[in-house]
Amino acid sequence: MPRSSYLFATHGSLGDLNPFLALGSFLRQGGSRVVIATHETYRARVEALDLEFVSIFPDAGGYEAELGMDAAAIVHRVSDDFDFFLRDIVGRHVEASIERLLPVVRTVDMVIASSYAHGAHIAAQMEGKRFVGVALQPAAMVAAGEPAVIARMPMMQTPSRRLDRLFNRAILAIANWRMRGALATVRQAYTIRGLKPEAGINGITADVPTLALFSPLLGGTPAQADGRSRMTGFLYLDDEVVSGEVERRVSTFLAAGPAPIVVTLGSFNVTVGERFFRMAIRATRRLGHRCIVIAGEASPLLGEDFGRQVLVLPYLPYARIFPHAAAIVHHGGIGTCAQALKAGRPQVVCPLFADQHDNAHRITRLGAGETLEFRRARPRRTQAALKRILESPEIDERCRSLAETIGREEGLLAAAAFLRNSVDEALPAEAVVYARAQA
Repeated sequence: MPRSSYLFATHGSLGDLNPFLALGSFLRQGGSRVVIATHETYRARVEALDLEFVSIFPDAGGYEAELGMDAAAIVHRVSDDFDFFLRDIVGRHVEASIERLLPVVRTVDMVIASSYAHGAHIAAQMEGKRFVGVALQPAAMVAAGEPAVIARMPMMQTPSRRLDRLFNRAILAIANWRMRGALATVRQAYTIRGLKPEAGINGITADVPTLALFSPLLGGTPAQADGRSRMTGFLYLDDEVVSGEVERRVSTFLAAGPAPIVVTLGSFNVTVGERFFRMAIRATRRLGHRCIVIAGEASPLLGEDFGRQVLVLPYLPYARIFPHAAAIVHHGGIGTCAQALKAGRPQVVCPLFADQHDNAHRITRLGAGETLEFRRARPRRTQAALKRILESPEIDERCRSLAETIGREEGLLAAAAFLRNSVDEALPAEAVVYARAQA
């Protein structure tokens, strides 16, 4: 009997893509056909896992050419202007993505898409296919009962009374109304096809089954009582191979001294990271700590000599280095938070925009580190935050406890079972063994 076939569609950084790759690879090994639809930038990464690829968003160079802005300017604009993100990043390619997705959607059993992949949602409705939404972080499921800490809705209250929930609902309604103009292109893509315009501040607003691919430790909206949604735990893609030269440099550096502080800004914020990385190097030097900086392929820091106590790399999988870190300084992307929690290391989270503020708040609330706003990060402040988390036995113990809990979560199994159950197909026994081995 042939296995089911799945189309995964996502928009964003590597942190947004990797959970889909992990789940897609798992389903593919179980005999299913899997198609990944995302940015052209990731074609080689997807095809290396023997998954089919569809390009529905441009690569970084394509965005730069369309917008007449370099990558750093785009990051700054996105962080300062959410309307710009919805209008010029999300809305600009919705029609093209529908056109490219329709032929593929006709050939699959189910479409699974992240919050802003509206083209996939529209194509699934046009072809009458099962659709499952994906929330990669709690902020994507912002609700009156547990509001997100995000700059565009700062007035939402922590609900202790019924009145607080009513107030939060009003704020959400106002925010969605205010964004109607920025979402005009997306909403029109629905309405011209006779569909309800299910697009809001947090992406697709339809009442659909939803996979929440993050740990219950972070909180967020619980699974619906009717079983149509599921919070699975994090999904990790940890089998990425490190090149021989990079592995040699990392191994030599780790063996030469105590655990370093690792500094990273992910794959998106990294384009505005030069000043931040230099600041972090100064802060770690003041503490007398070694550090590893993951600076990005185009960073000018790669050509500089910072001495034997600093290692600057263009890229390094977090699973390779986070377990060896004394502490981790990062931007608060959900994928980075997940890897840091899994490694059991304390964090200084420096959020810049969007869900990063909410993720940072939740990491701090868990007792796994501190928050220091990206724009307020200076050597003395960063040094002080690092000193506090490094010298706190309570934070160290809490991080280890959280890592043990996350290690017991079976996010990959839970997510795959949810999808297979949605198409009345049980998980094969060999797939269960594989997923538990990966965990």
